[in-house]
Order: sequence, then structure tokens, then C-alpha cells
Amino acid sequence: MRIAEFCKKEIASILDEVMEFWSTKAIDHSHGEWYEKLDADKNPIHVPKVNMWKSPYHIVRMCLL
Repeated sequence: MRIAEFCKKEIASILDEVMEFWSTKAIDHSHGEWYEKLDADKNPIHVPKVNMWKSPYHIVRMCLL
């Protein structure tokens, strides 16, 4: 296996783990949007999801990448 192919598989594996983490820990599946912060036990800290400095359009842009 070439190095480039190995790296692609490793990166894909890491990205799968990251997306699984965010999907299970940070996304509010009941009300939409995701939690801005998690505590040390990886539980959501309930703060306003949208405020003057954060709007939901960033999420759509992230998912398009």
C-alpha cells in the first residue's frame, strides 16, 4: 500500500471517530443545532445555542465541506 493511500484511510478513520463523537455527544437531536460546550464528562453545558457571536449558518457550511 502506498503512503498516500494509507494516510487517506487513516484520516478517514479519524474523521469517522470525530463525527461519531459530535453526533452522539454534541448534537441536540431533539431541538436541532449543537451544543457549544461540553463538560469534563462530555455532557452538554446548556447555554444559548445561538447568540450575537454565533449563528446556525456555520453548521451548514461545515457539513458542505
